[in-house]
Amino acid sequence: MGGGSGALPADEELAGEALMRQLDFHGQELRILDAALGRVALGSPEVKRLMTIPGVDATVALAIVAAIGDFRRFRSPGQVVSYLGLNPRVKQSGGQPASHGLITKQGRAHARGMLVEAAWARPRHRGRYASSGKARNGITYSHAFSHA
Repeated sequence: MGGGSGALPADEELAGEALMRQLDFHGQELRILDAALGRVALGSPEVKRLMTIPGVDATVALAIVAAIGDFRRFRSPGQVVSYLGLNPRVKQSGGQPASHGLITKQGRAHARGMLVEAAWARPRHRGRYASSGKARNGITYSHAFSHA
């Protein structure tokens, strides 16, 4: 950036305006796609169930359903957790007690990342569902996953 008046040359100004129009166009296209995905998501009982978990919105729930597919193929919530790589590493030797480490990060990285972001975005206040382990309708979180 030079020490001039801060105004762009005419050709750069025109290029910038054209880019802004393109951004506006693509923003509108994204809004249309988001609305269509929202309609699909809200028509899915699995998505509705997952949205009972604080921090999980339609986008996150739809991504989880897309990553997991048929939830009935898992016999327990623990298998879903393991499939997403959210289970902790376990170290155990001989008769020593097991020590649990960080999550394994095996499995579906995109869905795991969306769940982590959802956890960070969940309401941070000590409200009705803050630490109860229950979703908004009183169902436990593991139940929401196992019966999605």
